Amino acid sequence: MNPTRNLRKATREQLAGLQVALVAAVCTWAVDAHAYLGEKALKWAVANITMPLGISAIVIALVAAKFNPKAAAGAAMVAIICIVIAFVASQGQQVIQVMQP
Repeated sequence: MNPTRNLRKATREQLAGLQVALVAAVCTWAVDAHAYLGEKALKWAVANITMPLGISAIVIALVAAKFNPKAAAGAAMVAIICIVIAFVASQGQQVIQVMQP
């Protein structure tokens, strides 16, 4: 018998066993179901970046209104943009459902 042939057969058997183990691991891996790719990251970004930025912009707009109306207008626009982004991000599930055929 050829030792190389036995080695190839053993390697194929090991790979087959590894494939079975990998499929079993993937099938039993419990993960949260998300409606679309990046949903978890988007919700994190809205909660930890967009909302605090919007709240800060509102506070800055209120304080800046006393001293410089142009700065207050800019901060108010940032707050409005943050609110729109947060709204669109929170409605992402419905947007994805509407876009699917």
